[in-house]
Amino acid sequence: MAYTTKLSIVLLVSLLVGCPDAPLLTTPLPNGYKFRSNGGWYGYILTPEGNRLSSYFGIIDDKTEAWCEEFGWYKHLVVCKRTEYFLSSASKKAENYLLLNTSSGEIFIKNQDQATKIWQQEFGLKLPALSIKHSETSRFN
Repeated sequence: MAYTTKLSIVLLVSLLVGCPDAPLLTTPLPNGYKFRSNGGWYGYILTPEGNRLSSYFGIIDDKTEAWCEEFGWYKHLVVCKRTEYFLSSASKKAENYLLLNTSSGEIFIKNQDQATKIWQQEFGLKLPALSIKHSETSRFN
């Protein structure tokens, strides 16, 4: 019995030590903005001064939090698929799209159809492919 308990403890410790934290990732965006995430999860955008856009990412109020897990950009416009969660249950409250004009600093929160329409008006293109990381993405400390 003692052998089984010791073996279970050794196995548990091995599993905990063998599962490293997700990598912290950063992606440079146009005009000095950056996207940061915890291995593709809990993503947020930093201003050129290094401040998180805290009105849009993280704990938003005492009931919800919001994160961006998929994002893309073209020229000066960044788009991220933003998910809001209820803090009390971690269930999804809403999914929307955040559009950031890195030239002017303007931010819009829209549904997918509205975001697509804005993108098409600006560039004559569909929304870019959204992903948790891009070729420019690297690890940061």
